Amino acid sequence: MSAASVVVVGAGLAGLSCAWRLQRAGFDVEVLERAEHIGGRLHGERVGDFLLEAGATFFTSHDRSLHAIFDHLDLRGQIQTVLRYPDALVKAGEFVPLLPNGDPLLLRGKLVARRSSARLLRLQLERKRFRRRLASNHSENYSETSQLLDSQDLARYLDQVVGEEIRERIFVPYLSAALELNAENLSAAYLHRLMDRVDGARPQYLAGGMLQLTDQLARGLSIRRGCEVTSVETQSDGAHLRYRTGERKGSVAANAVVVALPGSQVAEICPKLTPGERGFFEGVRYSRGVVAHLLFDEAMSFPYRSVSFSRRKGFGLYGVQAAHHKRNAAPTGAGLLRVCLTESAGERLFQKSDEEVGAAVLEDLASTPFGQLAPQKIVVHRAGASSPVFYPGYLTGLQRFGDRSERSARIAYCGDYLVGSGAEAALTSGMRAASQIARVFD
Repeated sequence: MSAASVVVVGAGLAGLSCAWRLQRAGFDVEVLERAEHIGGRLHGERVGDFLLEAGATFFTSHDRSLHAIFDHLDLRGQIQTVLRYPDALVKAGEFVPLLPNGDPLLLRGKLVARRSSARLLRLQLERKRFRRRLASNHSENYSETSQLLDSQDLARYLDQVVGEEIRERIFVPYLSAALELNAENLSAAYLHRLMDRVDGARPQYLAGGMLQLTDQLARGLSIRRGCEVTSVETQSDGAHLRYRTGERKGSVAANAVVVALPGSQVAEICPKLTPGERGFFEGVRYSRGVVAHLLFDEAMSFPYRSVSFSRRKGFGLYGVQAAHHKRNAAPTGAGLLRVCLTESAGERLFQKSDEEVGAAVLEDLASTPFGQLAPQKIVVHRAGASSPVFYPGYLTGLQRFGDRSERSARIAYCGDYLVGSGAEAALTSGMRAASQIARVFD
C-alpha cells in the first residue's frame, strides 16, 4: 500500500518542521514555497564574514520543542548560552542594565523610583493568583479567568498593577524590542504567557545562525521553490491545490494538505473554509517589520546584549542587539548591530530604499548614548508579516478555533500565530499540525 501524500504550503520553520515530522512518520511529503529561499522569517544571509539574521535570533533554555529538535538534528553542540552580557534600557541619556532578580521581568536598579519598583511585587502576586484560578478549574480549557485577562489591553492592565512609570520605562520598551511590535497592542493574558516562558530562562542562540535549523529540516525533503499556491480546496477524500510558477500555472492533488502561511493569508487561498474558520483567520494580525543591520570594520566596546528605547515622539527604534557578541556572527575585531524599527517607522519606511532607511536609523541613534555611528555598510531586511499580534480577545478566539466542532476536511494549519511569538511557537505549531494529519489516517 502506497504512503498517504501530503502537500505543505510554505517552507518557513512551521512548514518545514511539519513536513520533516510527517516524512519521518512515513508520509509522502512535498513542500511548495513561493520564495526562492527557505526559512521564511528565519532566513539569513552572509555578507562577507558577517551573518545577518532577519527573524528570531535568540531562544531560551526553556524552549522544549527547539531543544528536542536540536538533539534530533545534532545541533546541540551549536547552542550558546548568553551569560556575560545583560540587556539594558536607556534612561536620562545613559544605558542602564536590567538586573534580573529571580524573574527577568522583576527588575531592580536605577530605572524607576524605589516606591515604584516595590509595585513590581504586585505583578508576582497577580501571576500566582492567575495560576491558582487556572488550576482550580481542573481543565485545560481556556478558563473564565484567562478570558477576563485576555479582554484587557496590556497598557491599562499594567497601569492598574504596577503603575504608569514602570509600564513606560520597563515593560513596554523591553517587550516591544523583544517582540518587535508595539507591546501595548497585546492582551494582559499574553503577558502572563510570556512571563511563564521566560521565568528563570537563559537567552540562547545557535552559533552560525538559526538558518542551520531550517537547512537541516529541509534535507531530504522535496521542496518546490518559486511555486506560489493560489488556491487550496479539500474534501473528505483529499485535497486539490492550484499554483503558479512564473508564467506557468499548474495543480497538484494529495490526500491531505497543511497550510503553513501567515494566518492573515489563509482565507485568501482557502475559499471553502467553514464560517468559523474564516472568521478566525480574518482576525489574525501581524506587525510589519523592518530591521537594519549595521556592519563595522572595528570592534565596539558595548557591554550589553541588547538595549531597548523608551518611546518618544518622532523616534523610530524599538531596540538594538549587539550581534557581534554572538559567536561566528561577525569577523574578529568587527562590530555588528541589529536595529529594530518601530511599527510606525516601519510603515513609513517600508517602501523606501536601504539608503533612506539607514539614514533614518543613524539619525535616531545619534540622539541616544550610541551617538554618531559610521558603519561600513547597512543592510535592510523587511517582512510584511513580521510578528503575530496577540491583541485583546485574540487568545479567546484562538481557543474557540481550536475547540471548533465544524472543521474543513483533510487540512491542518500551522504558524506561530497559533501558539505565540518566536521560533519555539512556530516549531511547536508545525509538530502539532503533523500530529493532526497523522490522526486523519490512523
